[in-house]
Amino acid sequence: MNRQPQWLSVALWIALLASILTGWSPLYWPVAVSISALAVVAVLWGIFGGQLQLVPELAAVVLIAAWGPLQMLLNRSAVPAMTIRASMTWAGCAVAFLLGSNLLSERRARHLFLKLLCWSLALLALEALFQYFLWPQKVFGIFDGPDSVVGTLFYRNQFAALMEIGGAAALWQILQGRTVIGALCFATTLGAVVATASRAGAVLMGIELLAFVALTLAGKARARNSRSVILVVLTFVLASAAVVGTDTLWDRFQEKDLFATRRELRASTLSMIPEAPVLGTGMGTWRAAYPRYATLDASLVANEAHNDWLQWMADGGIPFFAFMAVLALRAGTKASADVWGLGLLAVMAHCLVDYPMRTPAISFLWFTLAGAACALRREPDYAEGRKRSIS
Repeated sequence: MNRQPQWLSVALWIALLASILTGWSPLYWPVAVSISALAVVAVLWGIFGGQLQLVPELAAVVLIAAWGPLQMLLNRSAVPAMTIRASMTWAGCAVAFLLGSNLLSERRARHLFLKLLCWSLALLALEALFQYFLWPQKVFGIFDGPDSVVGTLFYRNQFAALMEIGGAAALWQILQGRTVIGALCFATTLGAVVATASRAGAVLMGIELLAFVALTLAGKARARNSRSVILVVLTFVLASAAVVGTDTLWDRFQEKDLFATRRELRASTLSMIPEAPVLGTGMGTWRAAYPRYATLDASLVANEAHNDWLQWMADGGIPFFAFMAVLALRAGTKASADVWGLGLLAVMAHCLVDYPMRTPAISFLWFTLAGAACALRREPDYAEGRKRSIS
């Protein structure tokens, strides 16, 4: 068995948390903090870690990280500087995957990591609620942030994607026998998403909850007194929605065109793909390539395609899209029965209508958990929880 010191899983979470806590700034320094923090953990792992474990999915991750340098080598990047910058982040994702597949492959280390993740993101959800109601655009009530800031992230859909991961970890807590704690954490993360009015986030967290109920009732995810567990969770969720209010979210759903602007951006991105279907225009170059294909003049800079999947296909070509699809399906399905993997699938679904993976706070965390999922040895994470009663 590949045993690693458990404290390395704590160090890994601290590194990822550093990325999350600095994600509110649109400048480059949060990316530098994220990459540096992961590099420190990688060095510690190299010094104190155990045997290296290589999972089959690592092949796709290596190709993902190498795609930008390959474009540069073949002179197929529209803007080399943008591709270099994007390639650094994708390399960080590969390191995060490797750390996750090794440091979190053992049950106790993985459980410790998931507990830290769940509690930390629940506290960040509370911070976002205080920010929303008491001190808008103030990070921790202290730092001035952009108008779009939510919690510690730059944009509400990035924040919602983070909560999707946290919500799935909270539901996993319930399967460990910590029903009240898990339900409270899930209700808090969902309440923050509802209050900050992310439509996709609210829908996807609702789907996570329905999937949890379905898996529990079907016996795929086991919990003692399943009906009582479900009743407790639903009670907390309804109470959370009542406290934070749903008016703002409901108003956003009443907009005449829910996909305004996104539709035009999607059409323009689709027209980019046939121009370079194999290697793409260069990783990270969508913003520079887009104006040539634009059909909408909104008097604003189009920073992203608002669809990560299409943007990956435009930037990296169809092969890069395929690498990401294979990794997402493998990681999400491997861990979905343990419930925390639902967060991986939710973020990938969110990528269909927005760009949560454009920030290292989300992408590094996602790849870390994907690595942990791919390293699962089919010892269900709910096994210990079955022995406990509802807390």
